Amino acid sequence: MLPGLSEAAPIRAVRYSGFEAISAAELARRSPLRAGAEYSDSLVSFEVARVDSLYFSNGFVGARIRVDTSMSADGVDLRLSIEEGEPA
Repeated sequence: MLPGLSEAAPIRAVRYSGFEAISAAELARRSPLRAGAEYSDSLVSFEVARVDSLYFSNGFVGARIRVDTSMSADGVDLRLSIEEGEPA
């Protein structure tokens, strides 16, 4: 968990960047990370694994996903930065 972050903190926004092969709508479609949901390290870990699996199933074996987190008094903003790599 991030220092100073309560697991009860609400998620304010989830953004994806660096994607080309898979649309933002597809990336967000089954994500457990949604505005208003409570932040959880396990949800973030699950989302990273889910996005990695989605890329793998689309032929991107070496995709990397990095999560940047910004805290405020209102909650947590998450950005998942994706390096797709080359398709296999």
